[in-house]
Amino acid sequence: MKMAKVVLIALMVLAVPQTAPAAVVFNDDMSTLNWNEASNASNEPGPYTGGIRVLGDHVQMCSWWDNAGYTIIWRSTGVIIKDNSIYTMTVRMISYDNGHTVPFHFYNVTNGSQIVRYTPPSVSTSSYTDYSVSFSTEGTARDYLIGHKLGMTIDPGWWNNLAVTNVSITEETVAPNDTTPPTPNPMTWRTPPRAANALSITMTATTADDDLSEVEYLFECTTHPEASSTWQTSPTYTCYELREGQVYAFRVKAQDTSPNHNETGFSAIASAVPVARTYDYPPIRPGAGGNLATTNAAQLTVTIDVSDQKQTIRGFGASDCWSAQYVGLWPSAKRNKIADLLFETGLDGDDNPIGAGLSIWRTNIGAGSARQSNVSDPWRRADFYYDTSLTAYDWTRCPGQRAFIQMAKARGVEYFKAFCNSPPITMTRNGYAFCDPDVGDTNLDPGKRDAFAAYLADVIAFYADFEGVEFASISPFNEPEWDWNEDPAKPGHAGQEGCRYSNTEMAAFVKVLYPELQSRALHTQIDVCDSGQIDYLYSRGGFRANHIYEFFDNASGNYIGDRLPAAISSHSYWTDTTSYGLITMRQLLRNALDNYGLDYEQTEYCILGDYGPNRDFGIDPALYIARTIHCDMTIAEAVSWQWWLGVSPYNYKDGLVYVDKSDTDGDYCDSKMLWAVGNYARFIRPGMKQIGAARSDNALPADTLESLMLSSYCNDSNVVIVTVLVNRSAQNKPVRFDYRSLPLNKPVNYVVPYVTSASENLTAYALLKSDDTINIPPRSVVTIASMHIAPGDFDKDLDVDFDDLMTLASQWLQTGPDLSADIVIDDHHIVNFKDFAKLAEDWSFGPSQGHADPD
Repeated sequence: MKMAKVVLIALMVLAVPQTAPAAVVFNDDMSTLNWNEASNASNEPGPYTGGIRVLGDHVQMCSWWDNAGYTIIWRSTGVIIKDNSIYTMTVRMISYDNGHTVPFHFYNVTNGSQIVRYTPPSVSTSSYTDYSVSFSTEGTARDYLIGHKLGMTIDPGWWNNLAVTNVSITEETVAPNDTTPPTPNPMTWRTPPRAANALSITMTATTADDDLSEVEYLFECTTHPEASSTWQTSPTYTCYELREGQVYAFRVKAQDTSPNHNETGFSAIASAVPVARTYDYPPIRPGAGGNLATTNAAQLTVTIDVSDQKQTIRGFGASDCWSAQYVGLWPSAKRNKIADLLFETGLDGDDNPIGAGLSIWRTNIGAGSARQSNVSDPWRRADFYYDTSLTAYDWTRCPGQRAFIQMAKARGVEYFKAFCNSPPITMTRNGYAFCDPDVGDTNLDPGKRDAFAAYLADVIAFYADFEGVEFASISPFNEPEWDWNEDPAKPGHAGQEGCRYSNTEMAAFVKVLYPELQSRALHTQIDVCDSGQIDYLYSRGGFRANHIYEFFDNASGNYIGDRLPAAISSHSYWTDTTSYGLITMRQLLRNALDNYGLDYEQTEYCILGDYGPNRDFGIDPALYIARTIHCDMTIAEAVSWQWWLGVSPYNYKDGLVYVDKSDTDGDYCDSKMLWAVGNYARFIRPGMKQIGAARSDNALPADTLESLMLSSYCNDSNVVIVTVLVNRSAQNKPVRFDYRSLPLNKPVNYVVPYVTSASENLTAYALLKSDDTINIPPRSVVTIASMHIAPGDFDKDLDVDFDDLMTLASQWLQTGPDLSADIVIDDHHIVNFKDFAKLAEDWSFGPSQGHADPD
C-alpha cells in the first residue's frame, strides 16, 4: 500500500499543467476613456454620460452624480481567445464611499451572454488595490470561446463612487502534460562517430521530434566517460582533446524539455578512433597530351626540399554569389555539368581532369534585398531565410544556393565558408541592404546586434542539422572599408548589397556573435574581416583600417583576438599589376602577420580595373590570375585562395564558368581562368604544405613576374609532391628537379605534367622520370605531379591493387606498342611472369581490408 501511495503522488505531480511566463496582451492606464459607457442620467453635459468622467490618471464612476443611478463601462480588447491558455483580468481601483462589491468580468464579444464573472467581497476605501479574475481554456470546458474576441465589463453597481486607474489582461500558455518521449525511440545515428582529426571525434544523432516540447541530446562515451557530453540542444557533438589511436565508444539518447524529461532509449553503440584526417588524393594518370621531356640542357634546376615546410593549405575555392540562386535550379543535367567543372576531381575517358577540383565553397548569406527590388540587377539581389511576414523562418528559401552546396559536397568538398554582404534588411538602420550617407559608421542597427548574431547562428545550425554541412567559418563583414552607399542619382537604390563597419563596430559585433555560437555548441569560427584590399590589414590610417593591430593587439581598444582563430582574411583586388603591389605589399602583409602569429586567407579575387571588362576565353587572363595566385601563396603565404564568382552571367573577367543570364535554363561554358585555378586547386589538396623550392638562378620574386614562377607542395605522406609553374614568357623553359629529404622507401621516380595553354585545358601529358629535364611551354601554366610509383603499380594510381593485376593481365604476352604494364626488366619490352613477380613483391593485404594495399 505504501508503494501504491507513492505512485499516486507521483502521478498527481505529473498532472499539474505547466505554463509559459504570462504575457501582457492588453493594458489601459485609463487616462482616456476608450470604453463604451452608459448610465440612466440624461442631463449630463459634455463628453461624459451621467456619472462617468476622466479625472487625471483615472476614470471615476459615481452613481449619484447627475442622478446617474447606475454606471457601467465595457469594451472589446481585440485579444483573440486561444486554446490551452489562461487569461487574467486585473483592475486597479479604490472606492471613495462605501466599499461595496464591484462586479467585473470577461465576455465573448460575439455573444455577450457568454461570460466569466467575478465579484470581489469588497473594494478598499484606503488605497488603490488590484483585483483579478481569470479563466482557462485548458481541456474542452470552454472550446466555444476559442477564436473569439475577448471583452471586458466593469459595473460598480448601485450607489457607489469608484475610481479605476488601470486595467490589464495577461495570457499564459498552458503546456499539455507531456508524458511521451521524443521519437525515434530508441535513438538512432544520423552520422555515427568518426574521427575529425588526431584529437577529436564528431557525430550526429538523428534529429528527434516531440509534439509538445523541445528536445535535448546526451552523448555518452561508454569507454571514456570524461568524453561524454552534457544535455545539449544540438544533435551534433564533437569531443576534443582525445588521445590519438584509442577507441572511443558512444551511444546517444534524447529527452524532451517538459518537467517530466521523458527520455528515449539509448542508440546502438558506435565507435571511432581519433586519427589524423586524410584526404583521398585525386587520381593521377599520364595522358595523350604529348611528351615534355627534352634533351636540351636545363636552364634551371629546382631543388625541392620536403623538410623545408611552410604554411598548411586549406584549399582553393570560389563563391556562389549571386548566380547559384538561379543556376542551382536549372535542369539537373546542366547544373551538374557546371558543378563538375567547378568541383570534380575525377578523370574523363582520355585521363584528363573533368573539373578544376575546387575544395572550398563560399556561400553568401543574403540580406533579403530580393524582397525589395531596389538593387538594380535582379541577379545581384539576395534572398534570406525569413518567410513573407519577415518574422518567422522559412527554411525552404534559397533553394538554388542549397542545391549548389549539396552538389559541391557530393563531389568531395568539405570546407564550406559563409559570408554576409549586409545584415538582414530587418536589422539595418535604414531598412535597406546597403548604406546611405546618414547611417554613420555602419548600417547595422546597434539594437539588433543580438538579433543578427542569433540569425547567423540559426542559419549555421540549420545547415549543420538538416543539410549535413558544417560551415568552417562565418564572415559577418565583407569589404567593410568601402562606403556601400546608395546611388546618389537614385536614392534608395544601389548596385548590390553592402555594409560598412568601423573597427569598433566590428569588434562590438564579434563580442556578441562569439558567445552566441559558443552557446549553441557550434564550432564555426568567425572570419575577419574580408578586407577589400590587403594593405587595409596592416596600414592605411583611419577607423576602418590597420585591422591586424586593431583586432589582435592587446593594446588596441578593439582587441578581439581571444574570440578569433589566429587568422585574418582579405581580398587581392587592386594589388595585382605592379611589382610593388604583387610583391612589396604582400611582404609587408607577411611581416605584420608574423608579428602576431597569424595565418592569412585570400578570400576573394577577380580581375578589376581597365583589364576587367569583357569576357576573354584565351590564355592571357589565365596567366594574369596565375601570377596573382603565385604571389599570394609564396609571398603572403596564404593558407587558402578563393576566386570571386564561381559562375558568372556577366561580360567581365569575373567568372570561372560563364552562363546565360536566364532564370530557368541556358547555356554555359568554361574558361581558361577555370583551368588555371585548377592547376592549383585540383592538385594542392587540403592539408598539404608548401615546401621549399630553391632555384639555381637565385632569381628574386621581382625577376620572375614576367618569366617563370614556381612553387611546390606536398602531402603528409609525401606520396605526391606538386610543383606549379607559370611561364608568362614566349620561350620554352627547360627545368630539372632535384628532390631532397624524401622518405627512404618512397623516392620520387615518376612525374605527370598537366598543361593549361592557349590550346589545352589541364591536359595530362606523358609519364616522365623524375630526373628528366622537362620543357615548360611558353605562355602556359603547368602542374608537375611527382610521386613514388611502386614497381607493382602498373596503372600508376598510387595503389597496388587488383586493378594492377587487370592491367598486367590485359597486356600479358603482347608485344605491341602499348606495354603500359611492362616495367622493362632486362631490357625486354615484354609483359611476362617477371612483371607478375614485381606485382607480388608490392602486393600485401591489410588485416581488415578486402583489397590489396601498397607495401
